[in-house]
Amino acid sequence: KIYIFGSNRINKLIFGLKTLDGLSNQLKEASNFMTKLTSQVRGLITNFTNAVDSVVENTVEEQKESLMAILDFHGAEGCFADDDGNLVTGYFPKGDLDEDELFASIKGLLGENVSIKTEQIDPTNWNAKWEASYPPIFVGEEIAIIAPFHERPEGVPFVIVIEPKMSFGTAHHPTTRLMLEAMRNFPPPERSRVVDLGTGTGVLGLFALRLGAGYADGFDTDSWSVENATENAARNDAAGFRVWLGSVRDVPERNMGRYAQVYANINRNILLDEMALYAECLAPEGLLFLSGYRDVDREVVHQRAEEVGFVLIQTFDEGEWHSSVHQLISPR
Repeated sequence: KIYIFGSNRINKLIFGLKTLDGLSNQLKEASNFMTKLTSQVRGLITNFTNAVDSVVENTVEEQKESLMAILDFHGAEGCFADDDGNLVTGYFPKGDLDEDELFASIKGLLGENVSIKTEQIDPTNWNAKWEASYPPIFVGEEIAIIAPFHERPEGVPFVIVIEPKMSFGTAHHPTTRLMLEAMRNFPPPERSRVVDLGTGTGVLGLFALRLGAGYADGFDTDSWSVENATENAARNDAAGFRVWLGSVRDVPERNMGRYAQVYANINRNILLDEMALYAECLAPEGLLFLSGYRDVDREVVHQRAEEVGFVLIQTFDEGEWHSSVHQLISPR
């Protein structure tokens, strides 16, 4: 005999197995969906985190700037922000700081969650520290540009003393060194007249006199440069050096066409704009020394010089900076 028992249970069991199998597929699909969703959520979290970091970084930089403004307002003689952190330092003269008022201003900006520390600095010879970090400049073996606090180098034929202030031309920039090198290679005729346009410290005019020129005129549009160049002329016993406030457009008419050499260490745009006036300043076959332009501007500067009657004689390079010597052949 065959006994069939529990048929309902068997059917239920089979149905249950089918149901579980379907549920398993659904769970797999749900798992895949959750995996994709998790990946998307992680991406959103990453983007959000990056955005928050960017906002926080900008906010920190803005807070640093605002904090330095507060320190400056309260009489700080110098403020410095740490690029790699959240530290801002201010230096105040002893006895001139109202700490309570300053701290209230800072906490008004940043809230209570800010650490403020003060300390007194022992008397320091800051000039000596600065001078120790300001080296003399040597161009080749024959030219030295030194400050008054440097020892005069021995065995260097051309030594020029320049008081470093706000004026350009201490020879720490490549363009000044390039001009000095070019001038050494093409010295002015004995007792000739030269002009330094954008004279700055006056170093080029002073060097021209040391090379043999009889008279050097300097022009600069900044009054402090005129003052600094005049001081440097006296410091170097350069009686033949005169300095005026102005540009090439202010060169006296009586001197136009009389200069044996013109020095213009300025910038690309001014060189291009004033090139024709440089030609008018020069005597026939006079030399024009240019600098203050980069490699990308070499072609356009040289082309402009050619357009107004110059021929290129020689170029000098240091890194991306250039200097060039041009001779006036046929003014146009």
